Amino acid sequence: CSDTLSWAVEAHALFFMGSGTMPDYTDPTMDISGAAPWYQHRDLFFYTSWHGAVHNIGAYAFSHSGLTTADVPSSVVRIGEGAFSGSPLLRNASLDPGVMIIEDLAFANCPNLEYIDIPVTVTEISATAFDGCDNLTINGIAGSAAEAYAAAHGIPFVAMNEWASGTYGENFIALAQHVPD
Repeated sequence: CSDTLSWAVEAHALFFMGSGTMPDYTDPTMDISGAAPWYQHRDLFFYTSWHGAVHNIGAYAFSHSGLTTADVPSSVVRIGEGAFSGSPLLRNASLDPGVMIIEDLAFANCPNLEYIDIPVTVTEISATAFDGCDNLTINGIAGSAAEAYAAAHGIPFVAMNEWASGTYGENFIALAQHVPD
């Protein structure tokens, strides 16, 4: 990591401390030498814990990991290419308001990803961001980029009216569910 951002694995969590910009890494299935430094511990952590302000999640940072949940804090603006891709245990994700960009393949090939909460601050979602996520439902604000993405890609969408406290599916108050034909 860079700036004053550091990490540690403890008690099934990958902890990030401090602040800074997470660098982009390479897909570990293509080039292990450029993988995230915590990749060698990928089977030891199931969730992340953020203590400070990371500004982006680097490319392939958590790809092919043992994460079961992905909780992205409000300090993050960009989720990089392939950041969570190929993570077979990932079941849900929650992006806090502040995230603006979800890049190519960010959550691709996560076959057990059931839902993701996408705030209205997200204005750019790559066409390939959720490729291979066949069980996915997107939770978001009606009229948002999340709803437009879901409609364009045939992904079920749950429309919400406001952001509430809580995590993983409880971040919103549901109004209606729109399931594509």
